[in-house]
Amino acid sequence: MKYLGRIFKTLMITLLVSGFTTIAFAQQQPGGKNIPDRPRWPMAQNWSGARASHAMLPNLTDEQKSSIKDTMLNTRKAILPIQNQLREDQAHLHTLMTTDKIDMKAVNSQADKIGELRTQIMKQRLASRQQIREQLTDEQKVIFDSRAQGKFHRIRDRRGR
Repeated sequence: MKYLGRIFKTLMITLLVSGFTTIAFAQQQPGGKNIPDRPRWPMAQNWSGARASHAMLPNLTDEQKSSIKDTMLNTRKAILPIQNQLREDQAHLHTLMTTDKIDMKAVNSQADKIGELRTQIMKQRLASRQQIREQLTDEQKVIFDSRAQGKFHRIRDRRGR
């Protein structure tokens, strides 16, 4: 009888330890960083949500700040309807792909539409970036360009290449 009691106690302790371990791992953030209330864009608190690559440029004049903010706002306004259409087309593609009989012509046509919308968004963002860049001094351009390149590589690395 004492033997069964000892086995029961050992089993319960093992279950408790494994349960607490599971709970601790489940609460951890992706990448092992358990940081509560971490903002999505860490340095993007300036200028009503402007991204860090624009917000942290050295020696920006008030005129530059205002102009960059306006450019970014106009770009977001221009891109929003395209993004909405993109989401709708992606949902439609998902619908086409999950039917019993897949019409590859329709799927390919929908994929082409999605590609065109993504191209429009990219062109709009590149034009906006160039407008911002034209307003910067040579020193600011170097920093602006190096930060944008680093951002691209971080995104690519996160996706697993």
